[in-house]
Amino acid sequence: MEMNIEHIGLAIKEPTEIENFYCELLGMCRIRDFILYKDVSEVIFGIEEDIQVSFLEKDGMTIELFVSEQTNKNPIDHICISVTDRELLIQKAQRMGYSYTRIKRPEYDLVFLKDKSGNLFEVRSTYYEK
Repeated sequence: MEMNIEHIGLAIKEPTEIENFYCELLGMCRIRDFILYKDVSEVIFGIEEDIQVSFLEKDGMTIELFVSEQTNKNPIDHICISVTDRELLIQKAQRMGYSYTRIKRPEYDLVFLKDKSGNLFEVRSTYYEK
């Protein structure tokens, strides 16, 4: 049986994060937007509210963003992405006011970015730069 990840679903608090963090910083393209009505969101997530949803894509990776105050964050949850120029992405993130953490290690540095809702992204270099 073959299995592929179709998309990753994340909750964000501010709709401006769609354009700022996901489109401008990460370079994702907005595919479509819709409302997940409360009768459906209650059955799926136990949240009785209409939720704005946006699908974004870049290089075959699709993220489904749910705009809601109801975020359920586990501090270990994260998404790992690789980019060709990690330092350029970090510099851009700093200019845009996003926090990042760098952990120096002998083999390669670990770098983590956070959006303003606390979603954590491990950022690797395609070339494992140090």
